[in-house]
Amino acid sequence: MKFLHIADLHIGKCLNQKSLLEDQKIILDQIVKYMEDYNVEVLMLAGDIYDKQIPSKEAVNLFNDFLCDLILKHHYKVYIISGNHDSVERLNFASSILKNEGLYIETYANVPISKYEFYDEYGKVNLYMLPYSSPLYTRVKFDSTCNNYSEMIKYYVENSNIDFSKRNILLTHHTFLHDNMASFSDSEVRFNIGGTEGIDAAYFKDFDYVALGHLHNPQYVNRPHIRYSGSILKYSESEVNIKKVALMVELKEKGNIEITELPLIPLHDLKKIKGTIDELLVNPDVLDEDYVYVTLTNDTIIPYAMKRIRLKYPNALSLTYERLSKQLIDKTIDTTDFKEKSIKDQFNEFYKFINNKELSDNQISILDKILEKVEEE
Repeated sequence: MKFLHIADLHIGKCLNQKSLLEDQKIILDQIVKYMEDYNVEVLMLAGDIYDKQIPSKEAVNLFNDFLCDLILKHHYKVYIISGNHDSVERLNFASSILKNEGLYIETYANVPISKYEFYDEYGKVNLYMLPYSSPLYTRVKFDSTCNNYSEMIKYYVENSNIDFSKRNILLTHHTFLHDNMASFSDSEVRFNIGGTEGIDAAYFKDFDYVALGHLHNPQYVNRPHIRYSGSILKYSESEVNIKKVALMVELKEKGNIEITELPLIPLHDLKKIKGTIDELLVNPDVLDEDYVYVTLTNDTIIPYAMKRIRLKYPNALSLTYERLSKQLIDKTIDTTDFKEKSIKDQFNEFYKFINNKELSDNQISILDKILEKVEEE
């Protein structure tokens, strides 16, 4: 059996108010192409389809087009669970009807865990679909006594009568850790304060493959077959050095599995650049349309810096000053008797804090004229 594992599409997400819909479409098209090229007929999507529980119509339309391409045009089978970003009610709409077309959606955690069966030359494969859930939901729905995420997951698995002598796949969306560790990024939502959502991934070592969603960095936890595919795009500054992938999994006889990382190539990369404004604007006519976080190393604030930067980097997301940022960390303004100082002295003190030098005579003269005009009005 061969399938493609992806997760964390976050369709409709914006970076610093820049819509990523066009970028997401490019990636979704690549996924369809990979399925064609590698003769993969099953897609497993491990949650966080949308970025918001009430997605925009543009986001819904993009995902609808993606599914139509997969199911109506190519007749692939698609298995989807909801993540913590998804609205279970909206994603679950018409799911029973859509099964007849090859689209299988699970948004409510069930006991026993919802199961689907496949058959290949080696026999039967069981797919267990466990969408994102919470201990509170589980306690209320099933009269369980679980108090945390680890106890909750254990409850679902132990009450599902899983035969681990057979080939079993688990599709789920939670925080799984190895030795209480995993690689996180800034674009993920933590379920609980203090990390109590973390679940020991070793608990799933008996599954033949565990297709995970939620963490945005591609990685395995505890065992190579317990995998996060990661998000389809870089969604935060902390991910600039992370290569995004789709995972192609080929499940052969029991104990024999091949996992291949297929690179996802973005329309616009996400990266950080640093230097003086003159260094960054070398060859200004050669545009760099990637999404960039800019750090200037100039000693003083550059007038209209972002406007100038965007002449070469039209998709610049933010601009900071390395020296000024360090100053803000290393020291604070002495505010003793600050209110008793004159406006001129306050301005001069602030200017010295930002620029590490006093106002010049010419600047003082200009400031005096401005203050005189303000007092007259």
